[in-house]
Amino acid sequence: MNSFVCEPITLKEISNKIIKFKGKTSCGPDYINAKFIFNFEQLLASPLQYIFNLSIANGIFPDQLKVAKILPIHKKGDKHTVGNYRPISLLNSFSKILESIIADRLTAFLLKYNIIYQYQFGFRKKFSTRLALIDSVDDILYNLNEKNYVAGVFFDITKAFDTLDRNILLKKLYNYGIRGNIHSWFESYLSNRRQYVMLNGISSTIANVKYGVPQGSVLGPLLFLIYINDVGNIANMISKPKIFADDTNIFNYGKNLNEVNVICQNSINSISNWVLANRLNINYDKTHYMLFSPFKFQTITPILHLSLNGCVINKVSSTKFLGVIIDENLEWKGHLYELAQGFSTYDPRITCDPRRRFE
Repeated sequence: MNSFVCEPITLKEISNKIIKFKGKTSCGPDYINAKFIFNFEQLLASPLQYIFNLSIANGIFPDQLKVAKILPIHKKGDKHTVGNYRPISLLNSFSKILESIIADRLTAFLLKYNIIYQYQFGFRKKFSTRLALIDSVDDILYNLNEKNYVAGVFFDITKAFDTLDRNILLKKLYNYGIRGNIHSWFESYLSNRRQYVMLNGISSTIANVKYGVPQGSVLGPLLFLIYINDVGNIANMISKPKIFADDTNIFNYGKNLNEVNVICQNSINSISNWVLANRLNINYDKTHYMLFSPFKFQTITPILHLSLNGCVINKVSSTKFLGVIIDENLEWKGHLYELAQGFSTYDPRITCDPRRRFE
């Protein structure tokens, strides 16, 4: 019911952000870095204040601040294979100052009215992968102690940051109280985005970017959280999804396998419908489930029969969960093995008993 009000930006806010970014030497398309802005803060702060407030008052984000320079950074393997490069997006430094101020204010508004989903652990202060792991493992151990089976379903949403629908995002922003001039400002901020690639000093032609939140931006992660925020409000979900940015996982439990199977399948169907409604895509090959049994010694390995839009969801004995390899016995041997090997060639999705890695 409450609307987000963006008061005029002060010189103090701008100065604080310039100091925060002063150590950054990377340049966007304008070839002006944050260090240069810091050195000339006294000359730049007042004009920036005027331009920023004019931008908010008119609901227009300047087009010159919407261009991204993409640098392909080689990760590993064959240098002639495009997939072996990670794209680094560099934006205008002035853009980051303005975005950071708006992000602080928007975050304060979302926190004040308790809007962000409680089990969203990504891009939030005092939330982390460590807290997400502790929360999830604690739930698993509690239910195992109650002699319940626990099934964890790990979804892989394909390139969610790059493919989200901006029209849907704008509707969600309005629903959460971002209205009037500031809504027009966000609409302007998301529209007419462009980028080009620079490699070995040569620039490509500029191309339009029609989907997703701006990579390398300050506001991008916060806008993404708003986009997926209502996944926690899906009806008929017994267990709440645990989310870290776009990593979505559910942990369901029951006294017997049939009960767990029904609950899990209903949850999978609900999340699949939500993903479809929000025009995102699930990677079927990387989506899998793990079953935690309260009984250590069983003659028959328990399994579930789960599917996603007609595709069978595979069972794994271990998986990489928020950077840590978790296994069905909660013995952590797979993770210890990877640490011992210096993060070598261990595949976290191998469907075998992790204890065999030590035989």
